[in-house]
Amino acid sequence: MLTIDSSQAKISSDDLEQFQPLLEREILAMQAVVETGGYHEDRASLNLLDDNRMLDQIERAAQSFRGADTIVLVGMGGPGLGARAVQEAIQGTLHTAVQSARPSASSQVFYLDSIDPTRVVMLTEILQGYQAQNKKIVIVVATQSGTTAETVANLEYFLTFLEQHDVDPREALSIITNDGSPLDYFSHERGLSRVLVSPLIGGRYSIFSALGLFPLSLMGIDINKLLAGARDARRRGLNQDLVHNIAARSAATIAIHYSAGRHILVNSMLKPDYESVGLWCRQLMAESLGKKQDQYGHVVHIGYMPTVEISSRDLHSMFQLHMEGPDDTLTRFVRVATDDQVKLPVRPEFEALVPQLQGASYQRLTHAITEGVLHAYRAVERPYLLTDLDGSVADLGSFLQTMMMETMFLGRLMNINPFNQPGVGLYKSQMKKLLAQD
Repeated sequence: MLTIDSSQAKISSDDLEQFQPLLEREILAMQAVVETGGYHEDRASLNLLDDNRMLDQIERAAQSFRGADTIVLVGMGGPGLGARAVQEAIQGTLHTAVQSARPSASSQVFYLDSIDPTRVVMLTEILQGYQAQNKKIVIVVATQSGTTAETVANLEYFLTFLEQHDVDPREALSIITNDGSPLDYFSHERGLSRVLVSPLIGGRYSIFSALGLFPLSLMGIDINKLLAGARDARRRGLNQDLVHNIAARSAATIAIHYSAGRHILVNSMLKPDYESVGLWCRQLMAESLGKKQDQYGHVVHIGYMPTVEISSRDLHSMFQLHMEGPDDTLTRFVRVATDDQVKLPVRPEFEALVPQLQGASYQRLTHAITEGVLHAYRAVERPYLLTDLDGSVADLGSFLQTMMMETMFLGRLMNINPFNQPGVGLYKSQMKKLLAQD
């Protein structure tokens, strides 16, 4: 079961108590949303976990696309990051390469979250090869607004690709978008498969909506287990006893360190396959909490700088900074249990290079590295949170829901709106002006 150990965050009970009234207010607001049900206000993502109608819609839409050899998910931000984070964490970042080398019942998965022409050309070549082999290709396009320029550009390109290769888009293309969006009407007019989302579900809070669950269902992820873990996290996050509310406690801990000048939060993923989970966390925190104004309209320019690191890769690039650089960082270590037992062979000639490795398991080596890192942090008195997951789909669901509730709590503690993103519109408006000039 998911745990968050804050014992090395150097925060006292008195420190946490200063935020208790605000945390309790946020818990009451969350409870009211869950009790009311439906999608009527910003915290409505909490109700996705009980939406059986949505699950039925996903199941109906997924039936004709199951059994695909190749799935391409096209989407920016939350609609692209969420499903990728779960798929890579559960199936591994090398999943598609393994399927290419050893075909099985599982689909190959590709992600298109940019408009880089080189990537588009390379993906096109891959799909052309699969098409020549009569492999079943499914393209899922996810954009809530239905007007995201990058996503619409890729939709137009690959819709044309399907048509040029005599593939009926109605059999190979599925759209996930907000109910009533321009893309909703566009896809309806053309008879394309579409799965609709409530406009009140923000992209970075959308992992348990159709934006996340539909592609994950096609990828072979057990979405019912994912939701079960999320429901457990929601139950814990609604607990008014803060001793047992890990989302509220971690939010308070992060807020206290922010007040002490630690404005950088490092998401240190101790399992490489969780890198996209870290990127999902980065987007959630940056877009939710980086704000110019507080709830009263005062200019505050507040926010954290979330970063993502992978062990043990980034121990050889960032660790020196964390040990001896400015004390402006709080680190969240995310450790994931594994049963994999891969052992090194016994070759005495290697003993002179690194002693004690012969016959050791990778698990033992990873454990030694992790414990060494945590010991070093304690030795130089650098604060950290230690999050432990058991590696299951359910525990990952619990972690994702906890992070979203933690963000809502932080919005309350920082007195800002964690559900909007007014600054994002600045580049979009300028982009449209420039496109109109051509």
